[in-house]
Amino acid sequence: MIFTAKRALVTGGAQGIGFSAAEKLAREGVEVIITDINEALAKEQAENLQEKYGIQCYSKKMDVSNGQEVKETIGKLIKDSGFIDILVNNAGICYPAKPLHEITEEEWIGVFKVNVLGMINCVNAVIPGMKEKRFGKIINMSSSSGFTGGISVSASYAVSKAGVMALTKNMAKQFGPFNINVNALSPGVIKTAMTEKLSYDMTALALRRFGEQAEVGDLVAFLASDESSYLTGTTIDINGGLYMR
Repeated sequence: MIFTAKRALVTGGAQGIGFSAAEKLAREGVEVIITDINEALAKEQAENLQEKYGIQCYSKKMDVSNGQEVKETIGKLIKDSGFIDILVNNAGICYPAKPLHEITEEEWIGVFKVNVLGMINCVNAVIPGMKEKRFGKIINMSSSSGFTGGISVSASYAVSKAGVMALTKNMAKQFGPFNINVNALSPGVIKTAMTEKLSYDMTALALRRFGEQAEVGDLVAFLASDESSYLTGTTIDINGGLYMR
């Protein structure tokens, strides 16, 4: 793949899909910044990528739900090392399915602060530089639960991920005139520490298997590359046939 973009920030990038995305970008020669609430793991993973691929990789502790922390952290990164070309909004939290009346107000607020407001915080921090440069790639991590309403996940998660899809379209319309592509991915059941806690009926999957993190990472890399230059405002399904539309 061809990359005009040379610098990426991946939130929640210390493990799971986030790390797979970071690794795919690093393999393509893109400088990667991993942010995560797990500072030690983020540092370890960044060092691993730098050693493996011979490109600059950094790590920062960052809670995406804390707007001031995001503004200061990303602001310092840009000041010290330059603009961020690619933003992978991957950080998120999820709870298993439960009756609607059992979902507390604290859970609703907590999930939306990370899964939706967290993305907005990060976009607000990088978008001035992207507009100035008139180039950027923003990739938001949604979920098939945003379409289905959730199968084995809480309504709070499903609703937040539907919100991510709408947010992606809104951002694409606003930022398109600045040559900034904004797209979302809608993974189905991917092998992660999060999904290990959930139970699924394999017969619901056309391919009869869970997805691999690397498969999602490949799609992130495509959306960050020049090959996706005319693609914006869309949500791409990667779910093994769990949900077809």
